[in-house]
Amino acid sequence: MRTLKNLSVFLGLSGLIWAQANTFKIGLVGAPQTTWLLNQEDMDAGPILDYKTTWGFMGGLSLAYHFSNYVGVGLDLLYSSEGQRYTGKDEALGLRWEGRTRLNYLKIPLLLRLGSDPESPVQLSFSLGPQLGLLLSAEDKMTVKLGSSELSLSTGNKEGILYEVTPINPERVSLNKPAYASTTFGATVGLGVAIRLTESLHLSFQLRGDYTFTDIENKKAEYAHGTHTHSYWEQDIKYRSASHGGGGGQNEPESERSPTAALTGGFVIGLTYLIPLQ
Repeated sequence: MRTLKNLSVFLGLSGLIWAQANTFKIGLVGAPQTTWLLNQEDMDAGPILDYKTTWGFMGGLSLAYHFSNYVGVGLDLLYSSEGQRYTGKDEALGLRWEGRTRLNYLKIPLLLRLGSDPESPVQLSFSLGPQLGLLLSAEDKMTVKLGSSELSLSTGNKEGILYEVTPINPERVSLNKPAYASTTFGATVGLGVAIRLTESLHLSFQLRGDYTFTDIENKKAEYAHGTHTHSYWEQDIKYRSASHGGGGGQNEPESERSPTAALTGGFVIGLTYLIPLQ
C-alpha cells in the first residue's frame, strides 16, 4: 500500500515538473560585438601591420525547447557583421596605409542550454554548442598614402571577387574563386542572467563569444595578370600580404599562409516568450 502511495506521489510530482519544463521558447536577441581576425603572420608583422579594435553587430532569432526545468536545447538564426581594421607604416619608404575587412555571416549555433530555478525572478543561464557560419558578403579595402598621393584598393564578392585600383591606372581583375570560405565551423559559449518580467516573458543579458576552428580564408583564390597567375593571399592585391612583401612568382602554388580564425565577443540582450506545451 505504501509502495502504491509513493508511486502516486512520484507520478504526481513528475507530472508537475514536466508541465513546468515542457516549454518552447522563442525570442529576439541583439548585441554590439568586438571582432578579430587572428592570423599568425599578421600578428607577428609588428608596426608594418597593427591590429585595431573593430566593432560589429549580431542579432536575430533564438529558439529553444526545455525538456526539464534546468536543461534544454536551442537553435539560433543570427546575422553577424564582423571583420578587422588594420593600420601600417613603412618609415623607410614613407608609406602609411589603413585597411578594413568586412564579413557578414548567417550563423546557426546548435546549443545546449542550462539554467537555474525557472520560478526565480532572476535566473542564471549558460549555453554552449557548435556553430555553422554561412558567408553572406565579404569586402577588403585599403588606402595607401605617400605624401599627398593616395592609392585605394578594394575587393568585394557581390558579383564575384574583384580587384580594383583607383584612381591611378584603374583596373578590374576577377579571381577564380572567392577570397573567403563560404562556410565556417566553430563553437559559441554564453553566460548570463534572465529576469522574469511575467510568467511568459523574460528579459535576458548574456556575455557571449564564438570562435572558428576552420580557416575563414580561401587559400585557393587566384587571379591572372598578364601571363602570370598569382595567389590572392600572397600578392600585393591584399594589403596584409602586401605589407609583408610576399609573393611575386609566376604560376605560384597554393598560398602557404597560415589559417585565419574569427573571434567575436559581445553583450547580448534578449527578449524571450515562453510557450508551455501540454
